[in-house]
Amino acid sequence: MADGFGFVLLVLFSGICLVALFSGLQVLFPRVVDQTQASADLFPGRSFVIGLVNVLFFGAIATGFAALGNGLGTGIFLLPSFVILAGLGIGLSLGLTGMAVVIGERLLPEESQRRQTTRGSIVLILGSLTPIVGWFGFFLYVSAVGLGGFILGWFRRSQTDPAQEDHDME
Repeated sequence: MADGFGFVLLVLFSGICLVALFSGLQVLFPRVVDQTQASADLFPGRSFVIGLVNVLFFGAIATGFAALGNGLGTGIFLLPSFVILAGLGIGLSLGLTGMAVVIGERLLPEESQRRQTTRGSIVLILGSLTPIVGWFGFFLYVSAVGLGGFILGWFRRSQTDPAQEDHDME
């Protein structure tokens, strides 16, 4: 019985931490999150495909490096694996933050952005905790769309970077 209670407390604490993470990322990286949110909102199908392909591709490369390092008995191949996984983790975090903003905007269009992000984060977390459908459907879909939106927003930003345009005019 104590194990079950501890698990519930762990899930509750983790959910609160994720809401804080998404809110913090929204405050610290507003331009990146806004571009991720816009790309995921405007192009959900394209974002899903791009996110899914990138997760599968880079996940396979990271797994290959880890297996190579394990098979050869050297840890030198673990470094590229960790770097790839860290990059995926950063992209997924910012992508999920963008998806929390999308969900919050659609649920509460008249509220402040902070409240939208908080409520969108709560809905995202609770939806992902739903057994079977949330684990293998909702979370995977939202993660792929978020990562794809992050990648689309990143490349769209680099194409229209004002600092680059000012530099090109000189």
